[in-house]
Amino acid sequence: SERTGEKVWPLPLFSEYKIQMKSLMADMINAGGRPASTITAGLFLKHFVNVPWVHLDVAGTAWIEEDSTLYLHKPYLPKRGATGFGVQTLTEICRILGETSGADRRKLQEFLAQDLVGFLPGK
Repeated sequence: SERTGEKVWPLPLFSEYKIQMKSLMADMINAGGRPASTITAGLFLKHFVNVPWVHLDVAGTAWIEEDSTLYLHKPYLPKRGATGFGVQTLTEICRILGETSGADRRKLQEFLAQDLVGFLPGK
């Protein structure tokens, strides 16, 4: 994100919030409700995923209702509506992985060269 200017930071995974994922009908629920929802979403992933992972919680930055902070004064951001926040950072991550992933580099480059519109929901 330092290369793209999209500000991100690691969120804590406090175990005290696990109680919000308790369920009377299932082993656990996948959303702990609004209080600490970013943390409970990460805890849910941590419970099931056994490889290094990243949870990008972009809900709060995905939409601009009004131009209220200087951070929003970026030439690539709209004045209102969907921001596309995170796309530049994800693109940079893919570029770096493509340059450093050895034998898998070609596979990643081929994937990134595809027309990804077909992968979008409703297309």
